Amino acid sequence: MINKEELENLMKIKGEVKGVVFQTDADYILKKEGEQGLKKLEKRIKELGYPIDYRKGKALDLHPIGLRVISLLLIKDTFDWSDEEIRNMGYTAPTTSFIVKLLMKFFVSFMKFMSVVPGYWEKHYTAGNLEVINLNDKTKDATLHLKDIKIHPLFCLYLEGYFERMYQLVVGKEGRCRETKCMLKGDPYHEYVLKLKK
Repeated sequence: MINKEELENLMKIKGEVKGVVFQTDADYILKKEGEQGLKKLEKRIKELGYPIDYRKGKALDLHPIGLRVISLLLIKDTFDWSDEEIRNMGYTAPTTSFIVKLLMKFFVSFMKFMSVVPGYWEKHYTAGNLEVINLNDKTKDATLHLKDIKIHPLFCLYLEGYFERMYQLVVGKEGRCRETKCMLKGDPYHEYVLKLKK
């Protein structure tokens, strides 16, 4: 069940996110729950008083970063989805984002793409600092450190799916991503390890 106080605390988190994230949420809802599902979610968001416009919002407009998590929490609660479904939502997001499609056109090699990943994060979020660590072109292993952003476990899970799909698109093979460290568990940063499936 959604806790109103928790939602209000999320709105106090410093940082902003581009509106494109809500467009990708809407795309996923339409595919999984149809038009009626999206209307149900929009009604819920409106009743709670949060300014998320899934249909007419502009992709490059900035919104409070707390709304990113509020959207995920309300989607999970409204449709009674599992955590795995939210991870899958993150996994699907790169295939619908026009920013991702634009980047994929210009950076086709693994090494080149991974070199622009930190800047890619900045195109979506004004909070957090993403670094690429332990990059290996031969094995295609990579480790991402996400620092200075402590929001919610559901967001961590969404990102795990998101990074996994981005990785697979770049390497052109089945890969996996696991969050091995988390600031919400007392670690100094979030760590996402990317590897090819064996």
